Amino acid sequence: QLGAIKYEAYELNDATGNGNHHLNPGESVMMSVSLQNITDAPVANVSVALTTENVNVTIVDGEVECPNFAANETVTLTDAFAFSVTDAVTANEKIKFTISIYVDGEQTGSFNFNVPVYDYLMQYGATAVLNDDNANGLLNPGETADLRIFVDNAGNELAQTMVGTLSTDYEFVTIHEAEKPYGTIGADLMGY
Repeated sequence: QLGAIKYEAYELNDATGNGNHHLNPGESVMMSVSLQNITDAPVANVSVALTTENVNVTIVDGEVECPNFAANETVTLTDAFAFSVTDAVTANEKIKFTISIYVDGEQTGSFNFNVPVYDYLMQYGATAVLNDDNANGLLNPGETADLRIFVDNAGNELAQTMVGTLSTDYEFVTIHEAEKPYGTIGADLMGY
């Protein structure tokens, strides 16, 4: 029955995390997988293993015995696997996993798929000089001005309650208001 069982899809359960059904840095999740018997005959004695080579992933529960598959049946193994990721994974990273299918102890299939990591990723965007003394949009020696600092959320998840802090080591610059609340900045959007 080589190749009788095929991987179809996965779904994450992060109820112990933030509950958004996405993989976030530092989160522990459970994974359900759907498998299909693509033959016209029943298949028994099926087991499945989940693996990854990513050093930032620890698989806690990576093997499961399956129920028997009827002909052409799709079976979802709910919360069959459990793993955690470190805080070192980043927004937009895709973690490669492998599902290996065994029938009667013999490997009959291997399927790779990617699980994206969701997080915000704040980056400096630009600076605008406002209300400078001579109104030329440049910060000249001796002037007082307002700076508008634009930040980009290059990630794929909302950045919430963001606060920026402006600092300098330059002795000839005085900062009057060092903190700026940015609030919520959507994925792939800019805040100021």
